[in-house]
Amino acid sequence: MKKKSYLLKRSPDFTKNGVIVKRNEVNKIFTESRINGYPLSQKLCVEDELFVAESDYGIYARGIVTTKSDIIQFSNFSEIMDYYTSRRLNDEPYWFSLIEKLFEAQKGNKNAVLSFQEYSVNLSLLDQVVCLTGNLGHLKKVQSSLSQISKDLVHIINNPKPEEAIELSTKIPNSLRFDLYSLFSKEYKVSHWIDIDHFVPQSIGGPGNIIENLVPVSFSLNRYKSDSIPKGLFEHAKTLRETQEYVSKDILEEKSDFLKSKKAKDSAVKIVNIINNLHPIEKTKEFYKAVLNYHHPEYVNILNTAYPPDHMPLV
Repeated sequence: MKKKSYLLKRSPDFTKNGVIVKRNEVNKIFTESRINGYPLSQKLCVEDELFVAESDYGIYARGIVTTKSDIIQFSNFSEIMDYYTSRRLNDEPYWFSLIEKLFEAQKGNKNAVLSFQEYSVNLSLLDQVVCLTGNLGHLKKVQSSLSQISKDLVHIINNPKPEEAIELSTKIPNSLRFDLYSLFSKEYKVSHWIDIDHFVPQSIGGPGNIIENLVPVSFSLNRYKSDSIPKGLFEHAKTLRETQEYVSKDILEEKSDFLKSKKAKDSAVKIVNIINNLHPIEKTKEFYKAVLNYHHPEYVNILNTAYPPDHMPLV
C-alpha cells in the first residue's frame, strides 16, 4: 500500500506544563479521540508520514508511523480514569479534557461514547520550523487535528523558502522566534517557553527580524532588560567611521555593561539609525553580531554552529 502524508496538529493547552517539549524520539505516543465515531487516526497505516505542528507555532517535526493500537470505547468517566491510572500516565490536562468531552456529549445523549486510539511515531525534529504561511497558510485554518496533505505541500514543507526582508523591522517574526526555541529545545532539552527578546532594545530601533539581535532571555542572557543599552554597541561603534562621532569618552568610561543614562540612549538612537541603513544588509548584521559577541561570545558560537554565517535566517 502506498504511504500517505498527514499534518498532525497539537496544542500545548493539553500538556502538563503548557509546553510541548520538542525532541527526537523513537516510538513517540500520540492519541486521537472522537465522540460517537472513529478517531481520525483509524485511517493511518504503518509507514505513513506525519508532519507535526504546534498550534500558533509551525511544523517542527517529521515522523513515520510505527504502530497503531486497537480503538477503545469509553462509556463513562470511571473507564477513562481506570485507563489513565493503570497506565501511570502524567498528562492530566489532556485526560481531564477527555472526561469533559464525554460529560458534555452525554448531556444531550446519555448513550454517547468516546472512542480513543493510540499510535506511535518515530519522530525527528526539522532543522528549522516551517511556519504555516504563504503556500502553507491555508493549513493554519484547518480545524482537524489530523489531515492528509498532498505531495505538493510535502515538497514545500521539505524545501521551505525563507521570506527575505526588504528592510529591517523591530518586530520579531514568529518564524525566527520559533527557530530559536526549536534550537534550544532540540540541543538543550529546554522544557519551557524561552522568551526571545531584542538585545539592542526595540525602543531605540534595535531590529527584530535578524537573528543577530535576538537573545533567549531565560538562557542565562538576561541583561536586566528594561531599555538599557549594551555597552558593546558603543565599543563597536567607535571603530566605525560612520558612527564614531557619537561615542563619547564618558560613555566608554562607564563601568556598567548596560547603560541607562539619557545621554547613552540619545547617542545609541543616532548610532542605530546609521547602522540600520547600511548597505548591503550584511554590514548591519555584522555590526549587531559584534555587539552580541562583546557580551556573550558563547551564545554567538551557538548561533554560528546552528546557523553558519552564509545561512543566518532573515525574514
